[in-house]
Amino acid sequence: MVELSLGVVVAWYIGAGEAMVGRYQYIEKEHLFIGLCKVGDMLDPAIVGQVGVRFVDIDRVRGECGRVYELFRRFGVDRVFARRRLRGVGKLVLTS
Repeated sequence: MVELSLGVVVAWYIGAGEAMVGRYQYIEKEHLFIGLCKVGDMLDPAIVGQVGVRFVDIDRVRGECGRVYELFRRFGVDRVFARRRLRGVGKLVLTS
């Protein structure tokens, strides 16, 4: 079995939440991308426990996010805009 990093696990949980709120039967790739875009925003110490990260692991996950967000910047991807675009107007716009 593949071991996932803590940042990936948190992104997966966020994606699963997106799917659940949208009442989707499955977690789609778009949900996971939204989770990836949002994981860094979820590291506020006030809410970090709600996404399954221990306070002592925040820096580790921030490091992972920093590397991913640097790639977003390099390729000109605005992660907030991309996340909102995928969601559409109150409904996730699936592309497949």
